[in-house]
Amino acid sequence: MGTGDYKPIREQFIAKAIDGYGVSITRTPITKTISNSRGDENLIEGTPETIKAYIVKKNTQWFLDNAGVFEQADALMLIKYTQEVNKNDQVSYLNRKYRVNEVFNRTAGEGEIIYKVCTLYLIEWYYELKI
Repeated sequence: MGTGDYKPIREQFIAKAIDGYGVSITRTPITKTISNSRGDENLIEGTPETIKAYIVKKNTQWFLDNAGVFEQADALMLIKYTQEVNKNDQVSYLNRKYRVNEVFNRTAGEGEIIYKVCTLYLIEWYYELKI
């Protein structure tokens, strides 16, 4: 692997984490706007899409190295470096809806992004009734 050649590292992450242990989730992009003089927040849902991600579902405090500190999250989501996910987006997985709080780029070597880490906060827990 030559200098600046991070393709094998990205491919290994995708093969092991995403393809090997990843799950299908529904990501709904959310546009946040502030209206009127009181500053009311409006969240507008975009078109949902299904993506594959690696989810760590723990109610734990996460403290990582100097690439980023996660203060508390209900879950972490690892995604491909090319996947678009933004703060406030909604993620649905296993009868739970989460809001994306932060998106961190995990880098290697010369600052090349290998994958992204998203902190998720639980916003709704629901059950599907099967009749």
